[in-house]
Amino acid sequence: AVFELNDGSVDVEVMSITQIQASWAQGGSKGNSPAHKNFADQMAVKTVLNRACKLLISSSDDSVLYDPLDDVTSIDVTSENVQHEVRQKANKQNLDFSDVDDAEVLDIPAEEPPITEVSDASNKVQSNTLDF
Repeated sequence: AVFELNDGSVDVEVMSITQIQASWAQGGSKGNSPAHKNFADQMAVKTVLNRACKLLISSSDDSVLYDPLDDVTSIDVTSENVQHEVRQKANKQNLDFSDVDDAEVLDIPAEEPPITEVSDASNKVQSNTLDF
């Protein structure tokens, strides 16, 4: 089988009759199907073409699946603007804490919640039974 690639290069796949018969032996009918017996020359051509196609498919670099736009890095404009503003305005003003009054700290003890007693009467379950 002779095939020409998209880039213009030409390649050849050659198989001997021994290789073709070995390939047929791998199949379900082991090369003994009516098609193999009646049209051995056509089945041999088909076998060689199948092998050539397999080699082409397995050598694919998947360039048809590649989208060059995926390489473009998306930029978050809002984030970039915020970062630029921070770089421009950050640490530009000195902060002075000298005029801050000291606050008075109060130590207030925590209040304990009141304890309520439960009467025995509220824990009893009433049972109303009806006799029919």
